[in-house]
Amino acid sequence: MQSLAIAEAGRGVDPRPSLAKAIADLEAVLAIHPDSATAWSNLAAAHRSVGDAEEDRGEDPREAYGRAIDACDHALRLQPSSALTLVSRAGARFRVGEHEAGHGIDPRKEYDLAIADCTEAIRIDALVTDAWIGRANTWTRRGQAEGGLGLDGRDSYRRATEDFSEAIARNPKAWRAHMNRGQIEEALGRLDDAAKDYEEAISVVGAGYAPLQAMLARVKGRR
Repeated sequence: MQSLAIAEAGRGVDPRPSLAKAIADLEAVLAIHPDSATAWSNLAAAHRSVGDAEEDRGEDPREAYGRAIDACDHALRLQPSSALTLVSRAGARFRVGEHEAGHGIDPRKEYDLAIADCTEAIRIDALVTDAWIGRANTWTRRGQAEGGLGLDGRDSYRRATEDFSEAIARNPKAWRAHMNRGQIEEALGRLDDAAKDYEEAISVVGAGYAPLQAMLARVKGRR
């Protein structure tokens, strides 16, 4: 049912009716098997997808993301060493921060909670590339939030760059990590490094990906 909702969202169809059915099914499973960490994790993913659909439609997604976080909490009480569930909870917290940032609310508290979850996931299993990328993305957004508040975001950007580098070291084909690191380098004026990262990303995803080609052309035009 969740895969159907994802397909619907990709076609521009409101996925929430399908997600509501998936949530009801999972809640029925949990009524019988409340100790199923997998069911709680799946429930979290469904609620997060509801939040994404609400955000896409200009609605307030924080209640749905809160339910996703609560479901992750249940899963983690059953499996405290699940790095993937920690990354999932971090993703929901990151999305709350994104919503707040877009509505004039200081998002740093939510970003810091997301960073803490990714840090714990890395402590448990440093090979989970998504934890490094998730933390890097959150550091990036925290740096942007600091800049918007008139603060110095350079330390956050430095931490983001380090985490993207760790992700790339573990998975050299993580093209989004190259792209995102390149964007930070470009913003900081390190244009040669940015161009190299964009070129590495293009070598993985293919020359036909127009956004990356535009980024590379922009950097080359500034050098």
